[in-house]
Amino acid sequence: MLIESTNNARYRNDEHFQFITDFIQTVDKFGAATLKIEPQMTALAALYAKEDEALKKINKSAFTKEIQDADTYRDQIFKGLTATVKAATFHFDKTKQDAATKLMIILNTYGNIAVKPLSEQTSATSNLLQDIRSKNKETTALGITEWANELETANNAVNSLMMDRYEETSLKSDIVLKQVRKEIDALYREITARINALVTIEGTENYVEFTKMLNAVTTRYTNIIAQRTGKTAAATSRQNQNF
Repeated sequence: MLIESTNNARYRNDEHFQFITDFIQTVDKFGAATLKIEPQMTALAALYAKEDEALKKINKSAFTKEIQDADTYRDQIFKGLTATVKAATFHFDKTKQDAATKLMIILNTYGNIAVKPLSEQTSATSNLLQDIRSKNKETTALGITEWANELETANNAVNSLMMDRYEETSLKSDIVLKQVRKEIDALYREITARINALVTIEGTENYVEFTKMLNAVTTRYTNIIAQRTGKTAAATSRQNQNF
């Protein structure tokens, strides 16, 4: 039994970090010395620390108090707009009621975008506003143009703050993260290739349980990608063999 290959480049940043975490923990369970990969794991530990630091900087940069306050205000305006439209579905004026019903179809399609990650919420809000404004007759009938305008202003404010913050710190951290991921992936391939070679030379006895456990980890992450892309795990695994 050999270690199955995986295309680590497909993982999102958090997934990649967690995969390497799981890999290190799996190695620790059996022992780097037993697996004859001590120098490689020492090198991996140093790169792993760099990835952790870069990832923390990127995540932290998106959550400054200024951005949080702007996002909170945007959420309030979105909720106010939604509540206004929803309340109007019970309006005594049939014209306003019909207009609200049509606009609620749009709002329900997007769902509660306030719970989305910052960047996704910004994009979703822009799309939502476009769809709402395409119903000019209905927005005019309900008098929610001011709500839409204020939501756009709040959305632009969040986006502007995020862009400024990314330019200051995240861009540098992102460059570091991309580079360290490449180095980690190259080292991971070197380690797994070494173990597979040792299996071929020495036999499976000292490696079979480790290989089973690592393959189970790999399968779990393959399934994550499969679910995200709509592919079957088997198909994704076969595709990874080509990398």
